[in-house]
Amino acid sequence: MRIAAVADIHCPRYLIEFITELKRIKKPDVFLLAGDMIEAGRFHEYQQIAEAINDRFGSQISIVACFGNDEQGTDKQSIRKVVKDRIRFLDGDSCEIHGLSESLGIFGVPMFDAAKNNEKSTIQDIMDKRIKTMHDEVLELLTKCDWTVLLMHYSPLSTDSYPESLIWWISEALENTPPNWIVHGHIHYATNPEIQIGPTRIMNVAFPATRKITEIELGKTI
Repeated sequence: MRIAAVADIHCPRYLIEFITELKRIKKPDVFLLAGDMIEAGRFHEYQQIAEAINDRFGSQISIVACFGNDEQGTDKQSIRKVVKDRIRFLDGDSCEIHGLSESLGIFGVPMFDAAKNNEKSTIQDIMDKRIKTMHDEVLELLTKCDWTVLLMHYSPLSTDSYPESLIWWISEALENTPPNWIVHGHIHYATNPEIQIGPTRIMNVAFPATRKITEIELGKTI
């Protein structure tokens, strides 16, 4: 099973470069979009992303996405309406992709939306719920699928002082349930887009950082 992944196209900013890159890569089975595919508020631009992928590879490949910080609030519903059912958005839930001989489980990490918080929920309450949800979802995917991917926009890594460790809540959520891959974006100026922590390979697929669409073929990077 072949995976293509990208983030931070900020359409229309990098749309032309994105279309050029689509011509370079081989046809994937799954296309992962790790957030900020459009500029904030320009939800209608998401249609161009979907059309660019369809024009290159047809409408049969699976497209799975999470939201980024430029795709929050009412934009989420507007984006879903624009792309209809062509793109599967994961926002705190998961999906399974089944190929001829292998299966892929994907969990989409939701962005933290402080505006939705209420006086009855503390930050700790919210984080505890996120940790449990992620742990349970990934654990189920591990039991059902050959390969697992955590799809998120923000980097899961700790501060620059500890670049080879995960931030505390993700580390806690994934304790004893490490996915094969964590695919993220947001970091535009990373010098090292790939890092290995234990059995998990972490990929920054932000287009401004890599200047390419990242290709993954299960256990290896192309």
